[in-house]
Amino acid sequence: MTFSSDKPKRKNSPNRRRKFLLMIVLPMVALIVGFMALSPQIDSWLATDPFTPQCHFEEDRLFLTNEPIELHSINDGLIQEFPELNNVDEASWSPDGQYFVAQNYKFPDEVQGATVISAQGEEVAQASFWVARRGTEWSSNSLYFAYGAADYDQIFDVQAGQDIKLMNFLSDGYDIPTWSPNGRFKAFIGGHNLTIVDLMNESSVSTSIDGVLVGWSTDSQYAYFTGKNRLYQYDIIHDMLTELFYFPYEIYTPPYPKVRQTVSKMSPNHSKILVSLEDKFTFVIELEPFTVREIHSFQSPERILWHPDSQHLIIIDGSIGYVSSKPDKVLLYNIEDDTFRQLNLKTSDDVWVSPTGQYLSYVVGGTNFEAKTRRIYNVHTNEDTLVGEFKYNNWDRWLHHNGKDYLVILQAINEDSSHPLIAYIIDPEDNSKCKIGWTGYELEFQPE
Repeated sequence: MTFSSDKPKRKNSPNRRRKFLLMIVLPMVALIVGFMALSPQIDSWLATDPFTPQCHFEEDRLFLTNEPIELHSINDGLIQEFPELNNVDEASWSPDGQYFVAQNYKFPDEVQGATVISAQGEEVAQASFWVARRGTEWSSNSLYFAYGAADYDQIFDVQAGQDIKLMNFLSDGYDIPTWSPNGRFKAFIGGHNLTIVDLMNESSVSTSIDGVLVGWSTDSQYAYFTGKNRLYQYDIIHDMLTELFYFPYEIYTPPYPKVRQTVSKMSPNHSKILVSLEDKFTFVIELEPFTVREIHSFQSPERILWHPDSQHLIIIDGSIGYVSSKPDKVLLYNIEDDTFRQLNLKTSDDVWVSPTGQYLSYVVGGTNFEAKTRRIYNVHTNEDTLVGEFKYNNWDRWLHHNGKDYLVILQAINEDSSHPLIAYIIDPEDNSKCKIGWTGYELEFQPE
């Protein structure tokens, strides 16, 4: 990472007073002035930390902010404001990073809608609709986005600039509809039915099922879901429902009251399904060829995550089979070898996995209004690195940029503000740090 610094240059001189002035006094003055002159200006917020250089990447990266909606870049800061979207609650990038949709709940005359804007800041399309506060969901090919309206689900065609009417394909609110990997199909589960909409042929097929959608096959031909104590495969092309596996323990599905802690997740590469039943069984199901592997039982884990390589599981704060894991432990489970190793994190609080899976970020101590110590754990080398102490409201996310993982820590400028107006970007390879700032609440980086 290449940084540009806003600190004053230090000159080599035998005059100790000049050295003291340049090295100590001027940065402290900048710090005091930054706090005293706090205003809705990004430079003022960045001035509160004069010791950290501003970020500069060899390849720049855009990001969006919410409340207000603004387009920024890491290197150049604010690119464009959108005053006409001042009532917008949220915005999200398309998967290809070419567009973002800003969903507005407070349109003129109380008509809610959405505006599609290109990455160059130009309005592409406008959609007006009554909408439940569920947000929008982009198709994986970035041609469509779905939203939940007051009494039906809707899909918007970005290129055509118009809605695709879906009649009354209702969702009951307990399972968010999911796009197929190729962006052609859209699944809706509600009213004890699974409905698959084919955007290419503008048709749909439905089957009666009471369950939870787990995911899709890589080629988008099959949808997988769990219902009661069974795993089903639905062949969309041939409209065929097949029961693949019967679990020896009842899987309750929302919104039934007797819900036990269960986990059903598709692996990142769509080749495996994890089904974990509290205190009973944990299965990893290989789809091609179809193989069911019962692995160790996890005793009430707080979280079970797929590693990005789809060959490992990350088990956070629980015990595994015959080996008891005390609280605040994190385990890495190798599915193929049926082995695991303990990762020596100091706590299991607020653990986030980097996009490549090489690093875990986590927190030691603190609350939203107290200092939190952030650390990075290298899964490959078992190195545990102190990043620093961060005050006020702050939280993490990971950024994958130009082949590398970076930890991004969002932080408010004081305890009275819920807006994380400064973000620190940390390179875990050398623990170097730089900063960016903005005026909004949340930020979302443009997809690569």
